[in-house]
Amino acid sequence: MAEISATLSIPVGVARVLISDMADSGAVTAHDTVESDGSVPSRVLMQRVLEGLRRL
Repeated sequence: MAEISATLSIPVGVARVLISDMADSGAVTAHDTVESDGSVPSRVLMQRVLEGLRRL
């Protein structure tokens, strides 16, 4: 969502609503963020995502 928000120069909240609406209509497919074994993402991955968002 953050990348779409930045690319379109719209607030993240607006991007979230647009993506949700598109997913509901079948225009895009959204996947949960989980590891292949079903666990939640690692703290390291989440830290890297946070750092990337801060650089925007």
